Amino acid sequence: MIDDTIYIMGIDEAGRGPVIGPMIIAGVIATPSQIETLNKQVKKDSKKYSPLKRSTLYEYIHNIARDIYIERINAQEIDEWVLGKGGLNEMEAYYTSKIIKKALTKHKVSMVYVDACDASEESYKKRIEKYLGPVKNQVTIISEHKADEKYTIVSAASIVAKIIRDREIDDLKKIYGDFGSGYPSDPRTKEFILKIEDIEKLSIIRKSWKPIKRIMEKKNFKDLGEYIGHI
Repeated sequence: MIDDTIYIMGIDEAGRGPVIGPMIIAGVIATPSQIETLNKQVKKDSKKYSPLKRSTLYEYIHNIARDIYIERINAQEIDEWVLGKGGLNEMEAYYTSKIIKKALTKHKVSMVYVDACDASEESYKKRIEKYLGPVKNQVTIISEHKADEKYTIVSAASIVAKIIRDREIDDLKKIYGDFGSGYPSDPRTKEFILKIEDIEKLSIIRKSWKPIKRIMEKKNFKDLGEYIGHI
C-alpha cells in the first residue's frame, strides 16, 4: 500500500555552463502516488526532449506535483561564487539547501534526491548538509550522478528548471538581441559577445568564465579572427 503521507523531493539545475544568463535550480515535491503518475510521462532528462515536449511536460508536472520551488542565480552572483566564495559546486549546494529549507517549512519532506554536480557524490551531499545546519536531521539526501536519468522526481525538476531558464533567456533576447544558446562554443554567442563595446557593464555576462576573460583581454590579440579562435 502506498503511503501518501510521505513527501519526496527532486532537485536539479539548468544553465550551469553558458556564459550568458542565469542558472535556475528547481525543486519538485510529490507523494509516491504522484510520482507513479508522473512516471507515466516523465522518463528522461530534460535535455533529451524537444522544446515542445518539454513545454507539455512542464504543464503536466505543475498539474500533478504537490509543490515546486525555484532559485534563480544571476550572472553577477555566479561570478561572485566562482571568484571568491568557493566555486560553482559550493554555490549549487548553497541554493539547493535553500530550496530544501523552504520546503521543510511547509511540507514534511522525508527524502531529497539531488543530481550530484561534484565528482564525489558523498562530498556534494556533505556540502548541502553543511548549509542545511540542524534541519539536515529532518531529511535523507540521496546524492547521485545522473540522478535526472534515474529518478522521475529529479527528471521533473530538470524539466521545470530548463523551461524556466529558456523563458528567461527568451526575455533577455527581446532586450539584447539574439545571442544564440549562450554557450561559448556557439558561433552566434561568440559573435554577440565580440560586438559588445564594454563587457564589464553588461550584467547578463558571466565575467568569471575563461572565454569572457580572454575577450576582455583582447588587446593581446591582433584581430578578431585570432581571438575568436581562443574562445
